[in-house]
Amino acid sequence: MGSGTYWLLWGQAPTIKKDVILIMKSIKKFMFFALLFSYLPFAAEIELLHDAKFKNGVKLLAPAPGEKVVVKKLQEQDCNENPNWFLAQWNSKFSLTNTPRINLPGGEVKFSNKAKTIIFGNGNSKNADIVLGVDSRYEFEKKIRKKGEPWPHLLLNQDDIEIIPLINIDKVQLYLEAKLLKNKRFKRKGYEPNVHCAQFVLTLIIQNRNKKSAGFGDFIWFNVQIFDDRHRFPLLFAAQDEAAPSRKFIYAPATKSFTKKSLHDKKWVTFSKNLMPFFEEALKVTRKKGCLKQSPDPNDFAISSVILGWEVTGANNVLMRVRNLSLKIIPNGLNGQNGQKGQNEKKLM
Repeated sequence: MGSGTYWLLWGQAPTIKKDVILIMKSIKKFMFFALLFSYLPFAAEIELLHDAKFKNGVKLLAPAPGEKVVVKKLQEQDCNENPNWFLAQWNSKFSLTNTPRINLPGGEVKFSNKAKTIIFGNGNSKNADIVLGVDSRYEFEKKIRKKGEPWPHLLLNQDDIEIIPLINIDKVQLYLEAKLLKNKRFKRKGYEPNVHCAQFVLTLIIQNRNKKSAGFGDFIWFNVQIFDDRHRFPLLFAAQDEAAPSRKFIYAPATKSFTKKSLHDKKWVTFSKNLMPFFEEALKVTRKKGCLKQSPDPNDFAISSVILGWEVTGANNVLMRVRNLSLKIIPNGLNGQNGQKGQNEKKLM
């Protein structure tokens, strides 16, 4: 078919001519939007945690509970960075303040006394990024802790994180690997399972960050139960914290919601899950229980702090490895794509 035939068809068949024009317009429209979207700032992942490999060490806090008094930096000798992490040793009689730095094979750095241990992998060790251990026998001496009495903690904490309202988040992707190295329970006279235990927990504080809200500052404890010496797979726990004066609500999903493997087997166990559905359920359950009365709007809430480590209420000697800790925020594309610290929180002020 020659070029003259094309012109003949073009002139004599108006329907063909009309269809071609429509196709050309569609192509132009497609190219316009393709070019437009190529310049739009698509939402990207935001790693909520700073120094998740613990290369900069930690700021050690004094044992007095509730106070944030830094007494020392625990880090490798040549590190001059300011740590992002705090290490709380609440209620301990054996502070790590005067413990010497011990360099281990593989680039690990250890600080330890008879009651607790912290080891930094510093990104050089395949074993772990961080190791935390507690031997509470020395804290309680030869006695058994009575209900209502304080207990030792060894908790990593980071609250210098970007405040992103949950309404702006599509996913909160948790990832960590943990391996139990030691788990010895000493059943002294008066031992009660509902009072005495060793728990290794990841806690996120879900807090009302809207300064215009009557409930500004109110929060719940959201716990990922990594290990409990009493149970291979801890069940769902949802109740007020009876041990703390604030009596804030604790919501801890069943461990099987995150993994089908138990830390009791002393093998590496992976926790990988989108936490957003759990947050929504946690806030819903908390309100049903009569809490957060001045914080009715779930859009006021955000993650404000991250805590990881041991709470030991019984006589236990425990040691845990952790590696590849990550808490990635995937914004929903509405307001969270800029990723600049402080910008998201301004939307609530």
